[in-house]
Amino acid sequence: MAQKRIASKSPNDQNVTETALLEDDLAREAFEELTARRGVDKQKLLSLLLTIPFASEKPLRLVDGIEDRRVRELPDRIRNWADTIEKVNESPWLGPDFLARHAVQGHNPEIYPQPLNLILTPEWAEPAAKLFKSIPTNLRLYADHLRARLEFFHPTGQRANDLGYPRKRYSLQKWLTLKLLRLVRDTAQDPRYKEIATLLSRAYEVAGKALTVDEDSLAKLETNNPWITWLLHEISLQEKTARETAS
Repeated sequence: MAQKRIASKSPNDQNVTETALLEDDLAREAFEELTARRGVDKQKLLSLLLTIPFASEKPLRLVDGIEDRRVRELPDRIRNWADTIEKVNESPWLGPDFLARHAVQGHNPEIYPQPLNLILTPEWAEPAAKLFKSIPTNLRLYADHLRARLEFFHPTGQRANDLGYPRKRYSLQKWLTLKLLRLVRDTAQDPRYKEIATLLSRAYEVAGKALTVDEDSLAKLETNNPWITWLLHEISLQEKTARETAS
């Protein structure tokens, strides 16, 4: 079990620096164990340790600035837009076929407002008409993709319960902590909860936050969040493959 500390009396939200973090003997020893002996990337480890104490504890939304409820309504709304655009495309007055016919006859496209002055030309009229005709099909494909992705990767209701998906949304702080656990596990081929707990406790202490992290809480966090743990592992593998390919 990591040694527990009492948070310092320094003001909240003071800066956490590498120097301050590693002034503590236990933290410095844990850092050396992970980086020098276990091969964990020093800069990635430091970046997470210096960021986590100040990361938001508010639940993350699926899309920043949009309520999750609105995001889940998007597939139906996008399909409605596709149906509407398809009807417009069928209009003899507003359908895309008008562009190709009119471009052949028009000799002064510059008299039209933007972007008609570009579209109503022989070079652009036909490609633009094809593009506009394809919009309903593309929108339906996107809507179906979005719906499937939401249902599979961000389930609700009984499916979420069956998969062990947490009822509460993730916070940035929890996400980054899981990312830290994944970074160490993938590199060291071992969870190394003791060293991570020591370093996180020290980071919170330096930040003036009364929070002590222990090994059990880290193990529980990873166990209770299998989906995010798996996702972070997949991201790690992709990054490793990209590095190997580049080299």
